[in-house]
Amino acid sequence: MTGDAPYDPDDDPELEALLRPVWDDVPELERLGIFADTGVDYEPDVAEVARKVAELAVTAEPYEDESGFLWQVTAAAVDEDGGRAAWVEWQENDRANVVIAHYWLKARDRDGRVARWEIETYNPYFGCRVGHLRWHGGAVVLVYADKHDTFVAAAARGEPVRWLQITPEWSVEGDVLAYRDGEGEHRLSLPSLEPMA
Repeated sequence: MTGDAPYDPDDDPELEALLRPVWDDVPELERLGIFADTGVDYEPDVAEVARKVAELAVTAEPYEDESGFLWQVTAAAVDEDGGRAAWVEWQENDRANVVIAHYWLKARDRDGRVARWEIETYNPYFGCRVGHLRWHGGAVVLVYADKHDTFVAAAARGEPVRWLQITPEWSVEGDVLAYRDGEGEHRLSLPSLEPMA
């Protein structure tokens, strides 16, 4: 998950005057970076993104875009004090002979652009069940299960996503993730995912 420092059109009044009317015509979800797989970032206010993500996380009906893809926010984590929002999006199109499905972890902080990571799963068609999505320090931590396995991922702006397989017997207490396997209990520090003694 990486992102550069955003360009601030407020630094260039002439450019801002040229771009703002164009940006105002962009549909709300695309402008906010939600349900969009484009690289264009309109750099919206993170509070506006957080409000919309929280609203969509409790909406039962998927959103259908103009290409026939269904989209839904399946989990959200909003840190109002830190001015950050993270969410998991599901995308699917079953109108072809083959079902196309994706799950995305997206995040936006007060200073950065939207960042996204396609969630690693056995097969997205079988789902991605989110068990934990929360900000820990400067990273968003996601614990999820697919058809066969359970994983933890930590994503911070400007860094590669850290990703590990764990077991279905896990818990999070503060900034510690614990899980049990045949060798006993393991503890990982969050968000680094480094083993603890």
